[in-house]
Amino acid sequence: MSDSLKPPGGFGSWLEYAIATMDTKQLHLESIDEASPWGRIVQSDEMREAARTELRVMGETVNAELLAALKEADKECCDLCWTKCAVECPAHIRRLALIKKAEGKA
Repeated sequence: MSDSLKPPGGFGSWLEYAIATMDTKQLHLESIDEASPWGRIVQSDEMREAARTELRVMGETVNAELLAALKEADKECCDLCWTKCAVECPAHIRRLALIKKAEGKA
């Protein structure tokens, strides 16, 4: 991923931008047809909201998996070096900071 090309203003990511600007006209027209895969007319805003929901769920899933991995690594570290770890181990201190951040406590 390139750090040099930031998403347009007002968007936190290129995926957010892509969802906000995605072309939904053809899908909307297809939804008017009796053979619509949705069985009803679907508006552009509904399509974008469905895409935003998918993106949010993917982010939550990745965050939960990362948090679980960090906690497991933290537990293994503690099991290996006991209580002195939190004071002396830089890796342990970094993991604790990442866990707090992932939990929204930082």
